[in-house]
Amino acid sequence: MLPRRSLALLGLSLLLSGCPTPPSPAERAGDAARELNMAARWGQVDVAAGFAADDARQEFLMRRAAWGGPVRIIDTELAGIQLEDATSATVYVDVSWVRLDETTLRVTRLEQKWTARSGGWRMVEEQRQGGDLGLFGEEVDRGGKPGPPARFPTTVIR
Repeated sequence: MLPRRSLALLGLSLLLSGCPTPPSPAERAGDAARELNMAARWGQVDVAAGFAADDARQEFLMRRAAWGGPVRIIDTELAGIQLEDATSATVYVDVSWVRLDETTLRVTRLEQKWTARSGGWRMVEEQRQGGDLGLFGEEVDRGGKPGPPARFPTTVIR
């Protein structure tokens, strides 16, 4: 039988080994970015907008106005995160999407700037870094003007 002191030390060591460490700033920024982009991907734009800073929220909503309409989001993937310091980060997101009137899968890389504020991490700025245009409703030359609508020749019977 172990003496009481040994049992107490064993119990204390087991208790301390189970204490989780708080998440790092990079983990918290990544979690917030993942939640924003996944919510937007599934059409929960109101939830996603809660992760945008107050002064960036309106533009965030306008950029995603076509999502679920003429633009269908297939997938979003966090491609990387770069922590400048404990309160600012840059997150790279790859968005796979299609236009509903086409079958071409397109990919656009976004660069999002994040800042830790009271209440958690918030996205303060977003821009297209590369890939296909059109994700945010930009005008795109789609290979010429569409022709007249197809119709059958008219036959007049008198």
